Amino acid sequence: MSGKVNGWRNRATWSVSLWLLNEEALYRRMVDHFRTGRVTRDRVRDFCVDVFGTETPDGHSLESVHWPEIVAMVRDSR
Repeated sequence: MSGKVNGWRNRATWSVSLWLLNEEALYRRMVDHFRTGRVTRDRVRDFCVDVFGTETPDGHSLESVHWPEIVAMVRDSR
């Protein structure tokens, strides 16, 4: 499915943001991980692969994620 979802580029991007921002353990893990160092696309993608594997718990492939939006979200969360 394509098209904006709750303001995000697509459903996969929305799903990643939802899990990282709304699951306290994942949120704390994300904030701790990015407390130091640059927040880059590669670091964010690698972090998400470590956390989720190839898809979010609700089945959305990380291949479809619009990473610039997730990078911006992570930067705003630090």
